[in-house]
Amino acid sequence: MKLRLALTAFLIFIAPPVLSQDAAQSLKARYEGKTLFLRYSLEQSTQKFDQQCQLTEHGADGPWTFYGGILVKKLSVKSGELLLEGVRVGYRFGGDKPISVTSKQKMKLELAAGNTPDSLDQAAACLGRMVTANQEDLWDSYPPMWRVYFARQKPAPITTRSTNDEAAQPMANSRPQALSPGHMTVNRTIQPRALYTPEPQYFEPARKMRISGTVVLNVAITESGTVENVRLAQPFGMGLDEPAVDTVKTWRFEPGQRDGKAVSVPLKVEVIFNLY
Repeated sequence: MKLRLALTAFLIFIAPPVLSQDAAQSLKARYEGKTLFLRYSLEQSTQKFDQQCQLTEHGADGPWTFYGGILVKKLSVKSGELLLEGVRVGYRFGGDKPISVTSKQKMKLELAAGNTPDSLDQAAACLGRMVTANQEDLWDSYPPMWRVYFARQKPAPITTRSTNDEAAQPMANSRPQALSPGHMTVNRTIQPRALYTPEPQYFEPARKMRISGTVVLNVAITESGTVENVRLAQPFGMGLDEPAVDTVKTWRFEPGQRDGKAVSVPLKVEVIFNLY
């Protein structure tokens, strides 16, 4: 008599941890309606994150003053997927006070299905790798010109302004203009004279939103007439500062002189962005 052993395979399905309803409601209360800084200032409108809450698709970087914020309209957990949905927020500077500018561009942060944390603390920690309410958390990740600017002065608290307010309205004149000083004598020093001052390229997303403004820079005109040590004196934000800095670095001057010799001269330069 032969015995035949029949092996039966059992498929065991273990459901992924699910965030409790109370925890989800707590997250909604904590995040919905809040304006937050994004950890990644990317041009793409959707950011996806993996099991370690790390970005999985890194698209093109953009200026943080245009791509660096989100106004959270909705937080939801669907089929194990955690979503933050809202609209983009940019930042401009009015005097010493940064102002958030809310756009109509949709924005979404997505923690893929199966990766949703199963506790409030875990979810908050994971979201903290995507967004933050404290801009100082991001200073070290900003480009050098912004790190230098923030190191020299601590910004005032950010306030919110929509694109319908005065700050976002177009100015009356035409294209971007670059203003620089002419020949004049200050304290026996003949100031540099501009020879080549091309206009900056308008940051296209800001142009479409009809944003106008002025970026003020501190620079040094060298003995050879080149521009060095370009620093933000008064940024404008909304993506206009980067093209202003990049363009001014290409300017050329007749050097300043003292006692008949070429000398390095510090100057303050305004770069004005106007719309037709």
